[in-house]
Formats: sequence, C-alpha cells, structure tokens
Amino acid sequence: MQTRYEIVADLINSNHYKKVAEIGVMDGTTSQYLLHHCDLEKLILVDTTFSKLNNTINTANYKNLELIEKDSLEASRMVGDKTLDLVFIDGEGFDCRGVRRAVNEIFPKANLIKDSIDDVIHVWYVYI
Repeated sequence: MQTRYEIVADLINSNHYKKVAEIGVMDGTTSQYLLHHCDLEKLILVDTTFSKLNNTINTANYKNLELIEKDSLEASRMVGDKTLDLVFIDGEGFDCRGVRRAVNEIFPKANLIKDSIDDVIHVWYVYI
C-alpha cells in the first residue's frame, strides 16, 4: 500500500503539476518527499508553525520553496486565485470541519475545479 506522500507525488507527476501548495506541514516529511520526487516550479508550505520543519528540510537549499507561517485563511489571501495546479490538504490532525474550512478558503487558488466540496471532504474522511 502506498503512503500518503507517494500517492500525492504520483498525482503530481502523472498530471505534470508544477505549482503545488501543501496545507498542514507538521515535520515536513511529505514536503521533503515531494521536493525530491517531483519536478515542481513552486511548492508552497502553509502551517501555523514550522518549528519541526528544519529537522527534516534545509529550506535554504530549495529556491522553489515558499513558506507561509499562517493559518489557511490568512495564507489564502496571499495566493492569487487560479495560480496553483494542486492544493494538498494534509488532513491528519484536522477534524472534518477544519478540512471543510480549509477547502473553502484554498479552493479558488487551484486551476482545477471540483464539482463538489462535499466530495473532497468525503474522500478525505475515507482516506484518514
């Protein structure tokens, strides 16, 4: 069975996504995997703290990496609409309400539009 970060990397690579945001970074394990296994022009990491990140990723080594140390609502105001190919919400540690809020805030930033936010929430709930 694939890990969460392998699934996300496969999605990015198979669709040739270049601009990706990860909401909820924790220690950066997924972020590090994406940086090493995907050809990204930009990876935006959003979290309220990056205190554990430097143990995993030396951020100075990546020119394509942008850190936004804010909650998803504040961060969404810093990213233009339809400027991202994929927004990955790492829902571990979130309740369904928190994921729904993040989806509503970040959704307009992605080029790809889903039919229903409820479908996105359902997929998250089943996966976790």
